[in-house]
Amino acid sequence: MQAVSTGLQRIVASPLMRDICIAISLSALSIFGRILTNQFHMPNIQPSTAIIMIASITLGMRYGIAVAVATALGSNIALGHGPWTMWQICAWGSVAIAASFLKPVYKKLPIYVLVGCAALTGYLYGFIVSSPVWVAGPQAFWLYYQAGLLFDTFHAVGNAAFMGMLAPILLRAVHKVKL
Repeated sequence: MQAVSTGLQRIVASPLMRDICIAISLSALSIFGRILTNQFHMPNIQPSTAIIMIASITLGMRYGIAVAVATALGSNIALGHGPWTMWQICAWGSVAIAASFLKPVYKKLPIYVLVGCAALTGYLYGFIVSSPVWVAGPQAFWLYYQAGLLFDTFHAVGNAAFMGMLAPILLRAVHKVKL
């Protein structure tokens, strides 16, 4: 019995399990935040993109992508699945990949740089989610994309606001747990 207890303590104390637990916690926060903010009927204003970026910046690209997939699948259980779910996964996964390039330098960056990057990801996300319309032709795509730019701007502003609010808290919390 002592061997089992010691083995479980090693597993729980391992850096891999710690990072998995952090990613699961960030996923739950992202899912809950997206479902909660949807209740206020503010289009595209939700914390998920900022949380996915924070996961990727602190834990790395693989974990950021995992949080992106969990966010899309988990929140769409409540909000509705459809063909857009796969494009949400692709878009948030792309955000996670882009954010992972900040991992080596993010501790030296002022918060306004993270906020600016978060704003830009609103447009990246919108472009990728709109890309299936390309099958109707380039003109149809650009008309569709231009029609959605206001919603992408809402997403960009929401991302910036949530990054400004959440980054100081979540970055500190993740660092504290990783020590």
